[in-house]
Amino acid sequence: MLNATAEAATADIARRLGCGTGLPVLRIDRLYRDRELRPLELAVNHFNPDRYSCRLQLRRVDPGGLDRGAR
Repeated sequence: MLNATAEAATADIARRLGCGTGLPVLRIDRLYRDRELRPLELAVNHFNPDRYSCRLQLRRVDPGGLDRGAR
């Protein structure tokens, strides 16, 4: 699972990222699971949007199993 949101930088996060307190930063939470889908690790990361971007490419998969690529 991946969740991306924007939130205001706390004083600690602003200091670590080199931005102003209260400015919007990108927060990405990623939940890693094992083969049985049990949670292993929740990684919470903050990024200064002046130095980072996140891009996703979504593909539609044919229910019959044939990948038809991006639409």
